[in-house]
Amino acid sequence: MSSPAKKMEQLCRRLKETGGVLVAFSGGVDSTFLLKAAREVLGEKVLAVTAVSETYPETERRAARRLARSFGVEHLEIGTDEWRDPHFRANPPSRCYHCKKHLFRALAGLASERGLVLVDATNYSDRLDYRPGDRAARLYRVRRPLLEAGLTKDDIRLLSRRLKLPTADKPAAACLASRIPYGTGLTRPRLRAVAEGEACLRRLGLGETSACAITVRWPASRSTRPLLNAPCVTAGPSAVRSPGSDSGTSPWTWRVTRPAVLTAA
Repeated sequence: MSSPAKKMEQLCRRLKETGGVLVAFSGGVDSTFLLKAAREVLGEKVLAVTAVSETYPETERRAARRLARSFGVEHLEIGTDEWRDPHFRANPPSRCYHCKKHLFRALAGLASERGLVLVDATNYSDRLDYRPGDRAARLYRVRRPLLEAGLTKDDIRLLSRRLKLPTADKPAAACLASRIPYGTGLTRPRLRAVAEGEACLRRLGLGETSACAITVRWPASRSTRPLLNAPCVTAGPSAVRSPGSDSGTSPWTWRVTRPAVLTAA
């Protein structure tokens, strides 16, 4: 098996042969590493594009903006229209396909206008996951240099540390829609509730060194009720809960079911 250094060489060769790339850039571990490598190999022939969507936390968008600026890479933010798609809002198991379809359609059009090759940061480890969005990538001919070079998640973290990238040990983060079980319809209030809840957990220090996510089960009668009020939340070694839950004034109890992953019941 090739060493991470050899895989890095392969990545650089694959990037060079494109002549210029548009990177679908979220600011996560993988896309930050890919953007840095592309900048080193291709110079100014690199464009980073971040989607603006209800499923993407504002804190992540600001972080992506800072990273692109620090690399000296042109960075654009574009709105995507997956919210208009009833298939996406229905939240089926194929949800990621419907989301990525709208994203890659927009990015492919921009890449064509700029004479660039559209790439994303799917890595070799991702091939083992359930990823319905891969169908959309094939539809729009998205190149996947990290996957093509055989770079795993561990390789990328290791090489990111060598490059002193601030994202080297950043916890993995999926979109906010992934916190809502398949079959439960997506609404803006639900996504905002998840975003606010996870922001609160980070303020409590629960997301600093590990993935911080909320898995939510919504009873129908509470479908749009705010889940978490930041001033009313306390943390203990085994639970995060609203103080009012014992007195009956709050319907939400937040229980740790595995490290930093909570369920609202």
